[in-house]
Amino acid sequence: MGMEIGSKSATSGLTKQIYEDLTQVLEDANAFSYVDVEGKTQVWADAQRSEFNARLKDSSYGYAKSIVEHIQDNADVSAQSNVTVDPAFWSWLIALVGILTTAGGVTLSPAMVTFLATNPIPTTLSSTGSVS
Repeated sequence: MGMEIGSKSATSGLTKQIYEDLTQVLEDANAFSYVDVEGKTQVWADAQRSEFNARLKDSSYGYAKSIVEHIQDNADVSAQSNVTVDPAFWSWLIALVGILTTAGGVTLSPAMVTFLATNPIPTTLSSTGSVS
């Protein structure tokens, strides 16, 4: 997946991935049902679920937009950077993409925390290949 924010309707890009992952986490947790006063399990009405999905799509778009814009604004990547000029940066980026494409749902947050704890976000690129 490239650095594509995606659509507000959550049909493409990072927005779609976030929306799908959040929806799966909520479905796995039975978040779309409740127990009524008689102790019977009830599911949300279609209108409730539809409104929630619309808000979740908006939130997913906001998260994706913030993530992509933060990376674009803070990663000092020039057109001259490539794997031969800065292999350490590209190794870091490949590892990050691996986390983003394999971890999902409830595993994404701990995976990111673990990755970033041992692999801080590079702030500059080096022609010697070291990330700082």
